[in-house]
Amino acid sequence: MYNSVMPAPTIRCLLCQAEYQKRQLRCPNCREIGVSKLYKYFRYNEHSLAMLINKSIWFQEAESLNDPFEFDFEIAEMQHNGIPVDVISLQDAKNVMKKMGVLSLTEVNNNILMWSHYSDSHTGFCVEFERTESNELGNWEHCMPVEYEDKLLKFKNIEVLNDKRTLTKILITKSSHWSYEVEWRIVAKVGNQAYPLPGNITGVIFGSRMSKNNRKVIAEILGDTVRYSYETKSKSDFIVDIISVSFSDILRID
Repeated sequence: MYNSVMPAPTIRCLLCQAEYQKRQLRCPNCREIGVSKLYKYFRYNEHSLAMLINKSIWFQEAESLNDPFEFDFEIAEMQHNGIPVDVISLQDAKNVMKKMGVLSLTEVNNNILMWSHYSDSHTGFCVEFERTESNELGNWEHCMPVEYEDKLLKFKNIEVLNDKRTLTKILITKSSHWSYEVEWRIVAKVGNQAYPLPGNITGVIFGSRMSKNNRKVIAEILGDTVRYSYETKSKSDFIVDIISVSFSDILRID
């Protein structure tokens, strides 16, 4: 079975019930904001603190991400107009793509697996970013929701690689095994370097196992201009509940 460039994921507007592409910030019918916040989980270390201080964030090379199938695909017909496809050139093209930078974000801030995997077993924190018309997160051509597939992408003809829509499809497609992450991503031409934050930080959620002193360090960096909360085990579901906490309470260490 060959892949075609399918329509992007859609959502239904909560106000007017119109269906539209999820990556659009606002409903084109009534202008209601759709996905307004995106999140990223962090370990507590010198690198994550530097991100808060310097207002810059690291884009990993795709090949260093924890999914070995990042930016992978296959060409079903290894010849074009009777001429064999240059396998080495095809692999070179894949290698170039795997050197691109990826910033992964998510729609969800209460997933217990993500808190465990990406925030060092709940000792780290989760940053809330705001999507607006004036930042990269609200730019629907730059920040896109990941599409999840059951099979590796396979295209009939190598010429599809010259099509921007197909290249985008490759960059934002992952296995359905990862669908619980509800990922969004921004892709840069060069990876393993820092770029300016794509949007303003509007909130920080502390891990349930983060020390009070580490919470205080983050609060002292960001001040009282953002919302603070912490995660704790839900009493009814296998998720975490998000509980608000005041800036003054964070600074008060028992």
